[in-house]
Amino acid sequence: MGYALSVIARQNQIGVNELKNVIEQSGVAFEDYRDDLKRQLTIRQVINAHRSHDRQMSTTEVENISDQNPQTEAPEDRKVELAQISLSRRSRCFH
Repeated sequence: MGYALSVIARQNQIGVNELKNVIEQSGVAFEDYRDDLKRQLTIRQVINAHRSHDRQMSTTEVENISDQNPQTEAPEDRKVELAQISLSRRSRCFH
């Protein structure tokens, strides 16, 4: 997870500590941000694994993954697309 955070910080031309400060200043707990990032990476790995086998994921498979990784936020706080995973936040987004 540290590597992913360093990549995000580098992409935004800041250090990891500054990334943490910016996230917390935007009103998001850093632990929540890190947990969301971990979920995104896990979902991306599952999608990529299925793609590498020239296979598409069914709606049921996506729902099963979602059920295995319950979310604590309200559904309207999160936007999930099969082609891309993104978080909807009122403040500046990091990617």
